[in-house]
Amino acid sequence: MDAAPIPTKPVALSVILVTPDNYATIRKTVGYLRKQTAADHIELLIVAAHQDALELNEEELAVFGAWRVIEVGEIRTLAFVKAVAIRQARAPVVVQAEDHSYPEPNWAEVLISTHAKGYAVVGPAIKNANPRTSLSWANYLMHFGAWAGGMVEAGEVEQVAWHNCSYRRDILLEYGDELPRLLSVESTLQEDIRRRGHRIFLAADIATSHVNITDPRTAMRHHFCGGRLFAARRADEGKWSTGKRFVYFGGAPLIPFVRLPRLLNHISRHELRNKLLPGVLFPMSAALVCHAAGEAIGYAFGMGNAEEQYSFFEMRRVDHLCAKDREVELAG
Repeated sequence: MDAAPIPTKPVALSVILVTPDNYATIRKTVGYLRKQTAADHIELLIVAAHQDALELNEEELAVFGAWRVIEVGEIRTLAFVKAVAIRQARAPVVVQAEDHSYPEPNWAEVLISTHAKGYAVVGPAIKNANPRTSLSWANYLMHFGAWAGGMVEAGEVEQVAWHNCSYRRDILLEYGDELPRLLSVESTLQEDIRRRGHRIFLAADIATSHVNITDPRTAMRHHFCGGRLFAARRADEGKWSTGKRFVYFGGAPLIPFVRLPRLLNHISRHELRNKLLPGVLFPMSAALVCHAAGEAIGYAFGMGNAEEQYSFFEMRRVDHLCAKDREVELAG
């Protein structure tokens, strides 16, 4: 499907939003994108398995400078289909959106203006959109503690939050066929972008509110797959020898003891620290153990199907929530 409407202004930001099934899955996020102060400068790229099943509401998309549906067939990994969308994007800056991350109204405007200052990668602060459970807080702090809204200041940084940041499209295209691999673990991508002499900026004056997994079984599987994906990609990128891989495999049980003090530091700086402790410690510790187990397997035996499983957990977040959070999400 071609873009509609034809933009009357040049689009400055291509927003990539993936749905594995239909428009209803991403409708809430689209609602937040519709409220953007720079909506008429946005090209919305809806990445879908099958266009015929979308049940698209074209009237809701008329506010954007342009929009398109990119049909990709079965979605096995998010990194691959995002790379497809990046290649087809028309704007000079591309940003990843999620069906479970809701940006503030000036989000797009600030991303565009910050890139105009010469930054290659820009990320917002991240807020907790479902703060009702200790498991949500544990997941939020483990994934986004370094960029937590209200705890960070704007400025040049080494990395910004994965899956929620924007990139200069021309820089991403330089990676060619390697782009999907690098998008699967964005720390590797951002490290390489910095090695190439580019700068990364944390725009802490804007934020997106992120819905975290709160189904306990899914959460632990998510951490295991994330650990395996990270470790396997890290070892592959570094061209590690078999010996080095097994040294890290043997050291994996120490990982929770290395990471926990860092996470406690994030908690100590949070305005809700007295409410978070001690309740957050048990789910956080369990998640750290699962992530470390995944890393051990990734170092020793490679990625397996961890990327496919991880991508599954990153889509249709409503399916991976506790009953109360699911009720709230479905209520809109």
